[in-house]
Amino acid sequence: MFGLGPLLGMLVQPRKASPGASAQVRLSIRRTNVALLFLVPALCMLVGWKTFFLVELPLVPLAGGAGIWLFYVQHQFDSTYWRRGPSWSFTDAALVGSSYLHLPRVLHFFSGNIGYHHVHHLRARVPSYYLPRAHAAAAAFRAVKPISLWEGMRATRLKVYDEDAGRLLTWRELRARPSVV
Repeated sequence: MFGLGPLLGMLVQPRKASPGASAQVRLSIRRTNVALLFLVPALCMLVGWKTFFLVELPLVPLAGGAGIWLFYVQHQFDSTYWRRGPSWSFTDAALVGSSYLHLPRVLHFFSGNIGYHHVHHLRARVPSYYLPRAHAAAAAFRAVKPISLWEGMRATRLKVYDEDAGRLLTWRELRARPSVV
């Protein structure tokens, strides 16, 4: 997830269209690929290929890893909401099943306020710059338990959902439980 995932997610996958992509999306991807064929060599000639790669190579895994982590913690955290069938609720899934990641202000800015993911899930048409205002304006949003940056980091260890407890567990927690057969 954090090793090859960022490289695949930022360098390989965006360069090809998915099988069901529209003609407009395919054309956009082709144009971007052509632009990159000219842009990368031009930047290498401008600043030198060593400088270009010394800057780009660390940025791709760092930015990609941060993006993967943000996506992961938006849906995988200790007290997340997972339900089946008729007990599933759209509102609960939005407010409890997607996180309110309380980040430092500068990280909210650079991530487009994506820490307010619970607002986004309930009202996807709210622009990113209005997410904090929407969160503050509605009591239902303010009632969502925030996840700290540290809790978000720890969430990467969570792997298995315990339906009885209604929470995600680590492999260690799962192994420590008595076997149910």
